[in-house]
Amino acid sequence: MDFESMKLSRTAKNIVEKWAKVQPGENVCVVTDTNKLSIAEAIANASHAVGAETVICIMTPRGKHGEDPPKVVGAAMAAANVVFAPISYSIGHTEARHAAVRAGARFFMLREITEESFTSGAISADPDEIYAVNMRLIEDLKDTRRIRMTTELGSDISMSVEGRPPPDLVGRLKGGLTLPSGEVAFAPVEGTANGVVIFDHGSDGVGLFTEPAKVTVKDGQIVKIEGGESARKLQKAIEGVENATNIAEFAIGTNPLSRMTGVIAEDKILRGCVHIGIGTSIFIGGKVKAGLHFDLVALRPTVWCDDKEVVSKGVLNAKYL
Repeated sequence: MDFESMKLSRTAKNIVEKWAKVQPGENVCVVTDTNKLSIAEAIANASHAVGAETVICIMTPRGKHGEDPPKVVGAAMAAANVVFAPISYSIGHTEARHAAVRAGARFFMLREITEESFTSGAISADPDEIYAVNMRLIEDLKDTRRIRMTTELGSDISMSVEGRPPPDLVGRLKGGLTLPSGEVAFAPVEGTANGVVIFDHGSDGVGLFTEPAKVTVKDGQIVKIEGGESARKLQKAIEGVENATNIAEFAIGTNPLSRMTGVIAEDKILRGCVHIGIGTSIFIGGKVKAGLHFDLVALRPTVWCDDKEVVSKGVLNAKYL
């Protein structure tokens, strides 16, 4: 086994045994596409090594985040105890994932994962540490009624989350999580988000921004996107997609090892940053089903949950650490 294969195997073993806690005799489904076969094989080998009945389902890459996999893949997911999805575009916010979790599967989404990001950076963070930080935030913020976020670039947005406590996204409870992991997320009450966000890092559907994009939100919907080429790309990516302008998620990153490389799946969970999801919200406690779910990242935010300053200029309050 060469050095690169050894690194893949080491990470796969950690994911299978420490994150997913796969047990002998469990049915494991590894869902992948033709771009991610080496990672899928490493996970499948690690799963087989602990005595799980393991299969790999290979499909062509989806066209965008939030697009359901083929029905035969969805059926395999629903029959599994554990699903791993090293994949190009996320199937986390899909009916297939929801059906699998509802049937009892632990689901682990590895979207946009590369061999490099699979073996270093955020995915290497200690799951016990992330879980502890997340649970302190969840417990302290479970009764939050309203969130407000500002940034030095001019962002100022607020929204109601009353009756929408943040779910456990670290997977110690039934359901699983996204890897690399590290966020505490709310599903805003539909129609309540208002204000302006200057997204200065990047988003799904675009990648890294070459310049900030100014997004104006009114009554829970994006009504205007302004800026340069990145803003125009974002506008084009969501045009004509049902419910794509819905403010679906407000999330605070908690991972200490994110490197901000331009892979949004890793960048969005940097400890102290914020990402705002648009489109589908039904899988994190909202009511909207859309044709996509994109995450947009804002750096150095200040966040208040009611009267609690949870993040100050990109630094998570020390009481949660």
